[in-house]
Amino acid sequence: MRRINQLAYQEKFLINEIEQNGQRKDNIIMIPYTDEPDIGIDDVIKQLSGQRKIEFKVLDCQFGKNQSLSIGTKHPHILKLQVEHINAEKNNTKQASTSFNITNLNGTNIQLGDGNTQNFINIIKELEDKIDKAQATPQEKEEAKGLLWQLMDNKLVNTVVGTLASNAIKSE
Repeated sequence: MRRINQLAYQEKFLINEIEQNGQRKDNIIMIPYTDEPDIGIDDVIKQLSGQRKIEFKVLDCQFGKNQSLSIGTKHPHILKLQVEHINAEKNNTKQASTSFNITNLNGTNIQLGDGNTQNFINIIKELEDKIDKAQATPQEKEEAKGLLWQLMDNKLVNTVVGTLASNAIKSE
């Protein structure tokens, strides 16, 4: 557990020039806190990367009270920020589009598209429905659904859980 705590929030961020530890994955930044930071939509925060500072614009922010579970931090709360890289438009390149003409297609579990990515949104929605029907408090249900979606952000977990959930739901 000590090793997990050491690895949890290693990245450094500046919010109003105050340094905070946190974690960024794609366009989501998680920052544990005790005293609520003064941050809102359209604010700019910076991630320290060596001698450089990477700037992000805040698109959405959620102040999660008592959600850190004291894992990797002494702070009880988690600030979840949805951000976009300020210079992202300069760095984005357009992906070539592909056209498919398909006729006489029969079968189940068919997947088409670039990147060979599978989305299990329907399965996750079904799991959410099962959480909603479970005997638990509304707060426990919301927390469970939030953790489910957070877990599904990982591509490997998404693939494994999606396959297992699909098989479990079919066997009911």
